[in-house]
Amino acid sequence: MAPAAVFVWLAAAGGRAYVSAQGARQGEPILPLPEKAIDVEPAKVALGERLFADKRFSADGSVSCQSCHLPNAGGADPRRHSVSAFGKIRPVNSPTIYNVRYNTMGLNWTGRTGDLDAQIKGSIGNADTMAHDWAKVVQVLAADPAMVAQFRAAYGGDNPVTQENASHAIVSFEKSLVTPSRFDDWLQGKDDAITAQEKVGYDKFKAYGCVACHSGINVGGNSFMKMGLIGDYFGDREKKGRGAIVDADRAGCP
Repeated sequence: MAPAAVFVWLAAAGGRAYVSAQGARQGEPILPLPEKAIDVEPAKVALGERLFADKRFSADGSVSCQSCHLPNAGGADPRRHSVSAFGKIRPVNSPTIYNVRYNTMGLNWTGRTGDLDAQIKGSIGNADTMAHDWAKVVQVLAADPAMVAQFRAAYGGDNPVTQENASHAIVSFEKSLVTPSRFDDWLQGKDDAITAQEKVGYDKFKAYGCVACHSGINVGGNSFMKMGLIGDYFGDREKKGRGAIVDADRAGCP
């Protein structure tokens, strides 16, 4: 019998979109990740991967997107505080970029940015991140023959190096960062994909109520929760996260 289709709400540019997740185990609070992203084109993903690691996107050439989203650190920043252009120390570190396309409550710790398109378009000119100017970034990339060739291979046209194409390529790469595991195979119906001990652990995970927050296709990313239930997470940090956004909104701040 064909696996049942489970439909999940996802934020998307210009509104909302359905993404179908196939799973054989109905009723589970966690949904399986797909084997791979099928809505992105390889040439654009390859270009986006290159741009994601390009430090020319920062005004001083010191950081790239990848500087704070390291592949060997789970797509996140292992440091306590991320560092932006001109050595600016951020209040917290960057969360993972892996499977971020499935976050339904916005991006970053605050949820202020609604989707990947808005995030990349806004971060270049943001003084707290790249502190650069899109027009200058495009000018630099357009002066690189190898980069122009890769843009043309991905997008065609006589002048393919544009802000729109660069943003789209980076987002395509980010959307491709889907990381299914043996657990997803088990959710798909493969009984021997996880061990008996792991199955017991998952049963306890559900019984103890962990799934109240850690559920859905991304095992979270679908709600805001208080940080620091055990200790003071913000003890040596400014008040950040969703709480800071709420306070700013109440005060009438942008």
